[in-house]
Amino acid sequence: MQSSCWPCEHNGICVNTPGSFACNCSQGFTGPRCETNVNECESHPCQNDGSCLDDPGTFRCVCMPGFTGTQCEIDINECENNPCLNGGVCRDLINGFKCTCSIGFTGSRCQINIDDCMSQPCRNGGICHDSIAGYTCECPPGYTGLSCETNINDCQSSPCHRGICIDGDNSFTCQCHPGYTGYLCQTQINECESNPCQYGGHCEDLVDGYRCRCSPGTSGINCEVNVNECHSNPCRNGATCIDGINRYTCQCVPGFTGLYCETNINECASEPCANGGVCMDLVNAFRCECPRGYYDARCLSDVDECASNPCLNGGRCEDGVNQFICHCPPGYGGKRCDINIDECGSNPCQHGGICRDGLNSYSCQCMPGYTGTNCEINIDDCINNPCRNGGSCIDLVNGYKCVCRVAYTGQNCELKMDPCQPNHCHNGAKCTPSSNYLDFSCTCTIGYTGRLCNEDINECALSSPCRNGATCRNVPGSYQCLCAKGYEGRDCTVNTDDCASFPCQNGGTCLDGIGDYTCLCVDGFEGKHCEVDINECLSSPCQNGATCTQYVNSYTCTCPLGFSGMNCQTNDEDCTESSCMNGGTCIDGINSYSCSCRPGFTGANCQYKINKCDSQPCKNGATCHDDQGNDYSCHCSYGYTSKQCTDYVDWCSQNPCENGATCVQRENVFQCLCATGWTGKLCDVEMVSCSDAAIRKGVKIKALCNNGTCEDIGNSHRCHCHTGYTGSYCQKDINECESGPCQNGGICKDLVGAYQCICAKGFQGQNCELNIDDCKPNPCQNGGTCHDLVNNFSCSCPPGTLGIICEINHDDCEPGACHNNGTCVDKVGGFECRCPPGFVGSRCEGDINECLSNPCSNPGTLDCVQLINDYHCNCKPGHMGRHCEIKVDFCAQSPCQNGGVCSTRQNGHHCVCLDGFYGQNCEFSGHDCDSNPCLNGICVIADGGGYRCECPLGTAGVNCETDTLDECQSNPCKNGARCENKLGDFECLCPPKYPGKMCERYDPSYRGWYSEHSNAIGSFANDLK
Repeated sequence: MQSSCWPCEHNGICVNTPGSFACNCSQGFTGPRCETNVNECESHPCQNDGSCLDDPGTFRCVCMPGFTGTQCEIDINECENNPCLNGGVCRDLINGFKCTCSIGFTGSRCQINIDDCMSQPCRNGGICHDSIAGYTCECPPGYTGLSCETNINDCQSSPCHRGICIDGDNSFTCQCHPGYTGYLCQTQINECESNPCQYGGHCEDLVDGYRCRCSPGTSGINCEVNVNECHSNPCRNGATCIDGINRYTCQCVPGFTGLYCETNINECASEPCANGGVCMDLVNAFRCECPRGYYDARCLSDVDECASNPCLNGGRCEDGVNQFICHCPPGYGGKRCDINIDECGSNPCQHGGICRDGLNSYSCQCMPGYTGTNCEINIDDCINNPCRNGGSCIDLVNGYKCVCRVAYTGQNCELKMDPCQPNHCHNGAKCTPSSNYLDFSCTCTIGYTGRLCNEDINECALSSPCRNGATCRNVPGSYQCLCAKGYEGRDCTVNTDDCASFPCQNGGTCLDGIGDYTCLCVDGFEGKHCEVDINECLSSPCQNGATCTQYVNSYTCTCPLGFSGMNCQTNDEDCTESSCMNGGTCIDGINSYSCSCRPGFTGANCQYKINKCDSQPCKNGATCHDDQGNDYSCHCSYGYTSKQCTDYVDWCSQNPCENGATCVQRENVFQCLCATGWTGKLCDVEMVSCSDAAIRKGVKIKALCNNGTCEDIGNSHRCHCHTGYTGSYCQKDINECESGPCQNGGICKDLVGAYQCICAKGFQGQNCELNIDDCKPNPCQNGGTCHDLVNNFSCSCPPGTLGIICEINHDDCEPGACHNNGTCVDKVGGFECRCPPGFVGSRCEGDINECLSNPCSNPGTLDCVQLINDYHCNCKPGHMGRHCEIKVDFCAQSPCQNGGVCSTRQNGHHCVCLDGFYGQNCEFSGHDCDSNPCLNGICVIADGGGYRCECPLGTAGVNCETDTLDECQSNPCKNGARCENKLGDFECLCPPKYPGKMCERYDPSYRGWYSEHSNAIGSFANDLK
């Protein structure tokens, strides 16, 4: 039977038992009367260094930063909210996290985009735009490339039409060929714009020149020479001749007139002398011889007989001496102007002209051939140049006469006398008229003779013209040589140019032989025609698994990581002095290294000192502290002791239980079994109320629980301690440092209800558990790897760098590091070659074959020749242009002079010259053989004009200028004489006593023959004697 009685504390349920009672205690309490608060913290339920706070019937854990859960068993995942930005990978730490950033980002949360433009990589004024783990360069016009390092070749498109392109920065200039102008040399200069042709000459524009077509009467390059028509002194009577263009005028002296000033003007024609005076005509004047009684210049002095106005018909009266004179108006005459004058009376019409009288006038009806007022002008019937073909015109009356040049006749020289029409000369002979064009002569073609060139010459019997074993066959008018193999030409004197078809490819040089040829290939090519690009990779020059790429006369090796050298033969030394720390030994590998660490150290770089605590020597939940030496210490959990916390603390031996309580120990904890009337962990609390307990202890009730407050519980009391205090009466300051929370040598400072760790240098965190990362930011330069130490760091430097922070980069750019004028750029532990255009490879050793893209594909192309960063198209004869795309018109510039007719050939032009001119362009006058063009042999006029040289044995060429036979090869010189080869001959330098062409005779008095380079003195003089 259960009764409600109150002996049980802390809400314990009292159960009546026979003669006594029993208490069913609430959770968290124990004891006969439920007076004892069970300390749930004694089992150290809080994990991960959490602090346990005992509550009635339960406990509460105050977790260290970074942990949570009822027992601090949960490591808070700081990565759960994805704090790492920009693709960074989050690694959870204790009360923190660490972000491993993607390439291109940095910062504690990878929030900072690394500015790849910081190093100013863009060259030539390019604008850098930062991106993620890279950059882009906005290049100024004219540049391209990742870093704007390449100047764009503005000449690539061949913009200059007629000129040479000179590349600039985003520009080009055209250096024009003569005769062209304009930005692209697209405009042919009009040399006629300056009007160079004088005196009305017509200008014809040419390329880089002009030609003047002169008007009649002028000549010269610019028609500047005016033919002086006054040279024959045509003007008479002292007149001045004024030369004009194809004409002249006569400026007559006063008193003369006419075209040639041949007519003396008659000043007496107007009868100026009055009163019977006789007029005497003078030059440009007259003189009056007056009758007696009259005087003055016109015999007019007289009495005024005019007072009576005797003159009729408006005549003006002039008084004379004892008379008057009437000056009649035009058309009247007579003493008193009463007579109509007959102007024909003076017979003014010359050269048989008929005069017709009028009033104060007359008119002349001229005879044929004359004109003018008085028929005084002989009409120039030559004015229209009726005489043709250069004939001279002589003017006649009402006609003309032509004096014709040789070979022309007829009234107007229009008929040509040609005794060669029809041609009486046979076999294509040239007919030449005689000087008077009344006869002709025949100039026979080679192979014919006779008056009419009708007789065939047998050249084979006459001169044996065929050489070098050829067979001669006579044909009408000529002969034919059937040449042996390897020879050609009219007389088989010419070694056939087997190189004429340009058989050698890829820039090979052709050496002509007899009936064959040999190609001397440029480096990198082989084969009969140099058509095979030698594959330098066939010999497997690249070692250690490298990839070989073949180029022209070169190859490149793409080395696997860890190897270098031209042939990847060198295993790169990955070890540096700083690779292994703490005295570790570096062992080089392939693109890697490993460290053999001294005892006590570990890590890829031996950067870590082995932590003795890693082997978990401390047992039973003890905390291990590495002593930074060769030992460790264990901070034991509650109730444990010994070095490794393997032994229990003997609590009961210390008599912790008071007031007669019995101490009972179970493993690492003890329990006090209190005597009646006492409770508490150590049985030091008397089971009375707070007030009674204060009275018995002689303190005020507020001071009963020293650092807490007292609460009555049933028939007992309990102290609720302030934070940081413990004990039955809160009399004990909890030493939070007792658990040794401060790690890594940190000094623990106990506070009230808390503690503070004063960390050693290099550590931080609440418990000094965090080693400050001295590698943030990375102090190691040039790609060095930073190893964080305690309050310090160490750099493992990559090969090629030195210094504490790898700040010294050894210059790997030794002379000759980059081939083919490549620019060496020093890198960390190596170098990089920036190759000029046309070359590739780690050391610019590979020459790119630009012909592989088949750029020379036009029909006019003969061969493609690979150059440095370029190619050249060898054109077939008659073609030109970058890609042989232009078919050349060799006659476009009119190369044939002096009336020569131009015809186009495959490899140039041919001029058919007029008679009397010769030369390649008909530039020489005379006959072709006049200048003795043949250096050896005989000059013969060739068919169809020109000449050919009949060369002696041993010579060849257009002018027999080539020595084709070494006459010394047969050793013709006797008695030890030295033979010198000559053009078509040989000469023996005879020793003393042996004269003769071949030193074959013996003459004791002969002093020998020496060359002009020998040391003999006077030998020439002796021979001359």
